[in-house]
Amino acid sequence: MANLLYRGHFIIASADLDATSRSWNLTVDISWRIDGGRQFQMLHLDHSCKSKDDTETFGLDAGKIWIDEHRYS
Repeated sequence: MANLLYRGHFIIASADLDATSRSWNLTVDISWRIDGGRQFQMLHLDHSCKSKDDTETFGLDAGKIWIDEHRYS
């Protein structure tokens, strides 16, 4: 699991090994504070790299892109 604080949002990228395909499945959780509470967004990405670290790094980058695209909407 990899995590990052980016522009007031907390990103967690988790990669789990699929034993059948021997590839990494990626989930990215993004959370942020708003109006005294917390909001959450989960991204299920159809992307897998050959290593857990590469997959999680991709997930953190994808989370940053999501934040940049949605932070003013």
